Amino acid sequence: MRWIDAARRLTRFLDPEGNTGAGVNAAWRLLADITGRELENILPRRVHEKMPPESVCLLHSALNRLAGGEPVAYVLGRVGFHDIEVSVDKRALIPRPETEMLVEEVIAWCRQRRLPAPWILDLGTGTGCIAKALSKAMPASTIVAIDRAMETLELAKANLRFERTAGSIHIVASDWLTALRPGPHFDVVASNPPYISSDRLASLPSSVREWEPESALDGGWQGIEQLQAILFTAATHMKPQGLLAMEIGPEQAEHMGRVLEKTDLGHYRIVDDLAGRARVVMAEGPCGRSGRGEESVCCAA
Repeated sequence: MRWIDAARRLTRFLDPEGNTGAGVNAAWRLLADITGRELENILPRRVHEKMPPESVCLLHSALNRLAGGEPVAYVLGRVGFHDIEVSVDKRALIPRPETEMLVEEVIAWCRQRRLPAPWILDLGTGTGCIAKALSKAMPASTIVAIDRAMETLELAKANLRFERTAGSIHIVASDWLTALRPGPHFDVVASNPPYISSDRLASLPSSVREWEPESALDGGWQGIEQLQAILFTAATHMKPQGLLAMEIGPEQAEHMGRVLEKTDLGHYRIVDDLAGRARVVMAEGPCGRSGRGEESVCCAA
């Protein structure tokens, strides 16, 4: 089999309708990754050469995984997010463009308030994509990345291990905020929590339902249980006029507005995504609380 034949077979999985060139580009990248080759060593000189037998075996393994419905991101083993790349596997949700919007809103908020070195709490870090993207955009920031699943934290550690910044990234095992000492530690609390309604899980595409961790998807009744848990506790960990930025589902916007009125948070707004659907809650903490307390954020520290 030639390299170009292999790329064509992969393209049929990635872009079965053949409507865009994106499938071709992704196929070549996937082909290079699964065979352990640098793409520039294949393109353009060797596209018509025969593949080594070991590369053909690796290709067939990838094709079998794709045929079994496994998401391309898991087969590839990495995915682009914002302006970074992270490793992905079944231990964590695959980062999506909607969460890039959350990152962009946090970056814009920090810059508007001239916070070059904010303290940020990333709740439910998953792959660590939010922490990594924010760290790249604001290298002097200090970030505490939390997840309750130890296997997920191992993936986050791998993605964050080689970050070299003026600030720091701390990874903490915690069920939401339970491992943190209450106090106004953070300028920003950011989260992409589970917000799919439990009764909708069965209707999700099989590539999501059968492969991605249910704990990262299931938001309980109407998808609001985890959202509410964060809303009612986040303010106790935020600095005066700090920010809670949280991704939500469009169907939860009205309910979130009602709940926010009952919390210790002050001004809030809900930001729409490019399709005009409610996607990110931006809620600022009330004035009047003081103190920094950065030196004693984590109980385990």
